[in-house]
Amino acid sequence: MVVDFLEFLLSLPFSDIQVFSDKSKSKSADRVIDYRSVIYQYNLQITRKIGSFGLNIEVFDTKTIDTLEKIYSIFTSPGTKLATDI
Repeated sequence: MVVDFLEFLLSLPFSDIQVFSDKSKSKSADRVIDYRSVIYQYNLQITRKIGSFGLNIEVFDTKTIDTLEKIYSIFTSPGTKLATDI
């Protein structure tokens, strides 16, 4: 599986912007949702974020907030002008 992903990743043009993210809900009573994301272009890390969405937030809300933040990061990046596919 990792090999398949690496082959896919290497097949992308370097000018493409790649976004990777992960979220997990805490099993504790507060049910905090933690997130991690990273954006790459030209094999360079553009942004990296690690944090928490706070107490008792719904998964749907986190997906919406996370997507909007990534879109903002991508379109405010200077490399966006060089991207052939976003």
